[in-house]
Amino acid sequence: MKKYFLILAAAVVMVLLPSAAYAEGGQGAEYSKTETIYVDEEIIIEERLTVYDDGSSVSRATQTKSASKDFLIKNSDGNVVATYTLNGTFSYNGSSATCTKASYSTSVSNIFWSFSSASATKSGSSAKGAFTAKCVFPSKTISKNVTLTCSKNGTIS
Repeated sequence: MKKYFLILAAAVVMVLLPSAAYAEGGQGAEYSKTETIYVDEEIIIEERLTVYDDGSSVSRATQTKSASKDFLIKNSDGNVVATYTLNGTFSYNGSSATCTKASYSTSVSNIFWSFSSASATKSGSSAKGAFTAKCVFPSKTISKNVTLTCSKNGTIS
């Protein structure tokens, strides 16, 4: 009986320990929204906004949040061929908001695609990015300006 109790206790600890560590030090997605923003017969672009609840505060009144905006470029088969991601970290306190960090990443998974330019900057309460993706076959160029903005109450769009 004691042996079964120890096994049960060990199983409970193994299940609860990883989730507690994630909740304590990790970013849990507060919400995520995906929409199709461009479609033609060869290319589909999906925009995905994910807002993370950092669970941290700079001071008693100032809170922080992070967000990412992904642009997934897909071929007509629905396979992702290239991705641009804008990341932003924001501080807000109910009367103002500031973008404290902006960064970007790109990836390609098809030999015909590449990024000829990509950038990210912070400006006031916004993280701003831009990219130009090119496909050599079929010949296609996609350029987008991207913005993540935080309101004074922490709403990110």
